[in-house]
Amino acid sequence: MTDSLTPAPPTPGESPAGEPARPLLTELIQAREWRRALAVTRVSGMHPLVQDVFEQLQLMQDGVRSRRYLLSRKALAAYEESLDAIAATDAPFSTEELEALSTLRLDWRPDGVRDALGSLDAAQKAWSLESLAPALAHPLTRAEALNIQGVQAVREHREADGQALFEEALVADPGHYRAVSNLGNIEMEAGRYAEAEALYRKVIALNPEFDTGHHNLGVALRRQGQVRAGVKSIRRAQQLGMRQARADSRLEVEEQLRQNPRLRLIRWALLIGVVLVFALTMLLGR
Repeated sequence: MTDSLTPAPPTPGESPAGEPARPLLTELIQAREWRRALAVTRVSGMHPLVQDVFEQLQLMQDGVRSRRYLLSRKALAAYEESLDAIAATDAPFSTEELEALSTLRLDWRPDGVRDALGSLDAAQKAWSLESLAPALAHPLTRAEALNIQGVQAVREHREADGQALFEEALVADPGHYRAVSNLGNIEMEAGRYAEAEALYRKVIALNPEFDTGHHNLGVALRRQGQVRAGVKSIRRAQQLGMRQARADSRLEVEEQLRQNPRLRLIRWALLIGVVLVFALTMLLGR
């Protein structure tokens, strides 16, 4: 992949007096704040390909946090395509864009991300902690790898070790809401329902669409005698769970069709067959 990027002239103007200057993209990359980085690229009117890069990084992070690694792999493929398109274009880029892209090429190489995601997949399928080394070494997946280790520790009745691992995961990624949820589970199992409730509310604040967070909050509320509020929270969890299941099913079908061209042909054949049957039915019904 060759680099044919050329810097564009700097945009004139400064931040209005009294307003703090916005963070640079390189700063947000170091902090792994992809949502804010994406917002900066959009508000600043940066090149659409640069916006695409940060959108895919955000989707990769969302997939890892939610344990939807298929979503992360799909975003990784689009991320790699965007980087290739950037390298192939002769469009001008600002100095800030070039510095950010250089940082990404160094620390967020697609092959490194791919190895880290594969490590998580292997650990999930075989529950083998030995396979987590690449995930522990990469900033995208380190928190998830620590979270997996924490879950295993709790399963082995080593709650103190599990708690320490969940807390370490949150140091690596403060937005990893499932690690917060697992801390709440430890409090719940210990009978500290008010403490568990506080943690589950933090989970929902981090991700209002996380069905398990709403379910766990409902259980914590019911165990404190707040039955009506608990039932409401559990019903919300059921609604979100069904919505997520449909989204995951669509994503899995898309991935299967992408990997197997024969399935795409079968799908089109079925669709054509349905259309023909419908047309024939309409003709015979006249």
